[in-house]
Amino acid sequence: MIPGRFTWKVIDTPPTTKTQLYTRVHATLRLPVVFHLVPHVFLGIGPFLRMDLLDRFTGDSGTALAHGLNRTFGLATQIGVWF
Repeated sequence: MIPGRFTWKVIDTPPTTKTQLYTRVHATLRLPVVFHLVPHVFLGIGPFLRMDLLDRFTGDSGTALAHGLNRTFGLATQIGVWF
């Protein structure tokens, strides 16, 4: 079985003053291959890709990219047990 999952998340950090706002939006794509080792136990392993879609700081001096847009990829694992 090869499940895939696509998620996205919006993070708004509370402003430190009334005129500051930090917004970050990213998307994650995971494609783990899942092995059922014994009944009710599984192990998943597979690649992931995380991309920033928006990384913006709005403050007193205007709007700017806070840290730049990043891409991260790697190998993720997952262990699950259910009753």
